[in-house]
Amino acid sequence: MGAKIALQKERAAAPGELAILSLYRGWCIFLLNLVKDGFMTERRSLIEKLVTTLHLNVAERKLLEPVPVSKSEISAAIMSVFKELGHFPPQASVWQPGNSVFEGYFLELLTDGRVRLLCQRHIATTPMQLGGQSYVDFSDASQAIDEFIMREWTSRDIDGIPFIE
Repeated sequence: MGAKIALQKERAAAPGELAILSLYRGWCIFLLNLVKDGFMTERRSLIEKLVTTLHLNVAERKLLEPVPVSKSEISAAIMSVFKELGHFPPQASVWQPGNSVFEGYFLELLTDGRVRLLCQRHIATTPMQLGGQSYVDFSDASQAIDEFIMREWTSRDIDGIPFIE
């Protein structure tokens, strides 16, 4: 038995076999990274869809299930949309007379680079009339996004999908 193990060790040390094993190992690592990158790209897309539409279908939810959604993933998805549009969520805007009021919290990039977290409500019987508006300004987008998440999703879930710290 000991001679067999020694023989296997010698054979594993043969230069041609080492080259093949090294090539095989490199190829396996490449494929695993490719699968991981694809999984992570799909996951990021699903989380971005979740935070912008507030909904995922059953099949999409199952794709997120093996790994809990983290607050940092939600923050990254919000930051991506915010950087692209200058506000978040995409359908949000500051109320203008004649338009319906976007209700809830939203982020807006100001011309001086600060980020404003706004909250608007309409009059209960008149959705086109502003009932109230408040805001807080932040010098850092990450802080504003953290505050948005804390205020908008107090239950620590989005459409029934929980997120962890």
